[in-house]
Amino acid sequence: MGKKDQGQLIAWILQDKHRIEKGLSLPNPRYGFGQLALDRLYNNLKNYEEIVGKDEYYFIGIGAFKQYYNFHENNSNIPDFFYKFSDLFSDFNLSKLTDSVGLKKIENSNISFEEYNKFMLSRSSCRNFDYDRKIELDTLNKCSISAIKTPSVCNRQHWKIHYFFGDKAQTLLKFQNGNTGFSDNIPCLGVVTVNLKSFYTPSERYQHYIDGGMFSMSLINSFHAIGLSSCALNWAAPLASDIKLHKLGYIQESESVVMFIAIGYAKDGTMVAKSPRIKNSDKFKFHEE
Repeated sequence: MGKKDQGQLIAWILQDKHRIEKGLSLPNPRYGFGQLALDRLYNNLKNYEEIVGKDEYYFIGIGAFKQYYNFHENNSNIPDFFYKFSDLFSDFNLSKLTDSVGLKKIENSNISFEEYNKFMLSRSSCRNFDYDRKIELDTLNKCSISAIKTPSVCNRQHWKIHYFFGDKAQTLLKFQNGNTGFSDNIPCLGVVTVNLKSFYTPSERYQHYIDGGMFSMSLINSFHAIGLSSCALNWAAPLASDIKLHKLGYIQESESVVMFIAIGYAKDGTMVAKSPRIKNSDKFKFHEE
C-alpha cells in the first residue's frame, strides 16, 4: 500500500483510537494491550502532522495515548514499550480534545419504550411537501449533528449528507427513478454518501452500505423529531447515472452514494400511504439455549 492521503490517515487514526477505547472498556483490560494498534497510530499521527499539522483529528489520536497512559498509571504501571512514544507526551494537554477520548459512565435513557414506540409509529414517508415553506439551514444542521451519533465500523464516521435545493436538487433527481409525480414538489434533497477511502479490505465491501444506511435512518428520525417530513429514495441507479452524478462535481469520486432523501415540511392535510406491515412473527426469531 502506498503513502496514505489525508482521508485515509483520518480513517486509520479514528479506527486505532477506537481500538484503544474498546480495550479500555473491557471488563478486565489486559496490561500492556494494543501494542500493534499503538505503533500504527503513532506512525499515522506523525504522517498526519507532516501533511496537515495538529488539528482536531491529530489531538483525538493523541487522546488515545493519553488515556492509555492514565489507565496504566492509575492501575499498575506504565509498560516499558510505551516510552517509545514519549515525544507525544507533551501534546497530552495541548487540547481539550484529548479528554474527549476514553471512557464515560453508561447513560440510561429516561425515555419510556411507549414514548419511543409512539414516535417511531407516528412517522410516514411524505410525498406532498409545502415547497414554499423555507427550511432553515440551522434546522438541517441540528438534525445532521444528532445523526452523527450513529454507530459506524471502528467509529470511522465516514458518512456524509449533501443537501441540495432548487435547480441543483432537480438536476440530481433526474438520475433517480423513484420520484415520479412529486419531484418538482421536493424543497430539499439529501444525498447520503460514504467515503470509500475509509475501507481497506475486500471483507469490508458491504460495510459502507450498512453504515450509510444506519446513518440515513438516524437522519430520517432526526428530521421527524424536529418537525420535517421525508421520503427515502433508493439509489438503484445504473453505473452511467452514477458516473454522471459524480461528474457534476458536487460529490467526490471517493464518495459512494448510498441513497437520496426528499426533505421538507408536509402540506397541511397531506395524506400518506398506510403501508401496512406484514406479519410481525416473520421478522424475528428467538434462538434460545
